[in-house]
Amino acid sequence: MPIDENQILANTTRKLEALKKSGLWKKEPRIRPQAWLRNFEDNDRAAAALLLDRFTFFSDEVTDRLLKSAYALLVQSLASAQATTNSRWINYNKLINSAYITRTEKEEPNPAESGNLFCRKARQVLRLDGEKIIDPALAVLEAVHGKPIIFIDDFIGSGEQFIKTWHRPYRSSHPRSFDEAFKVSQFKAHYVCPVATLYGVLRIGKEIPQINIHTTHLLDHKYSLHPETICEPTEQADAIKKIDLLINKYAQGLIVDDYLMKNTYRQYGFHNLALAIAFEHSVPDSTVPLLWAQGGPKWTPLIERL
Repeated sequence: MPIDENQILANTTRKLEALKKSGLWKKEPRIRPQAWLRNFEDNDRAAAALLLDRFTFFSDEVTDRLLKSAYALLVQSLASAQATTNSRWINYNKLINSAYITRTEKEEPNPAESGNLFCRKARQVLRLDGEKIIDPALAVLEAVHGKPIIFIDDFIGSGEQFIKTWHRPYRSSHPRSFDEAFKVSQFKAHYVCPVATLYGVLRIGKEIPQINIHTTHLLDHKYSLHPETICEPTEQADAIKKIDLLINKYAQGLIVDDYLMKNTYRQYGFHNLALAIAFEHSVPDSTVPLLWAQGGPKWTPLIERL
């Protein structure tokens, strides 16, 4: 059945108003759906509406709930199915009383990145001891002595950031990294993250099998807008094809960082994950840039990547 473009636009408009009224989406100017739709030529707006319909926004309130759930999964993992309630709490208290919490870091760490925000949430939302929340360099030193380390962040996309954090030399003498510290002490390593892609989780698991990942919302291939995710002809497959044509038509006019200029990252985001998600505090670089990138003086992003 062919897609009714007028119906798509009408349905999308109603959905946008409902999301804003409910508070699930932030009001303008944080998210500007109508202004974003006006970026496109008239005959492209139905495809843009299809892309907008796939967009998922995680407010701070929702993210905090997902973080609590991810942390609860860590707690549950500390005991086998046969363990008693009492032994589960003994295992939990043993870990949490000795564990240190730290962040993952980008290639060039900066104070505004999400890892710092989520370390604060570890104290404010999870009520963890603030004195146990430390920088990665100090966490490596504690790991060398066998202390459990809990990494915390908002999102696992490609898994690149955690892999680099694990291998990055933080100390001048051996053991310098978490990887080298693990070879010395076999410390327990946990990663708490509200949202993650299956791609990133599998990639981390393959390279760093010793890490235990606890995530609430796992995004598999069905969340991707990449045309390679199409398995068979369906109405959804037809929608993705239309979205893909839109992405490729407008991608060259987008302004993105140098690392997103290579391959097809400008079209599909980092590692070509082609997601359509955003958090209230940030937008992952694995979200398609058409949703967040600048595109010249007359272009309005749906949501800015702050």
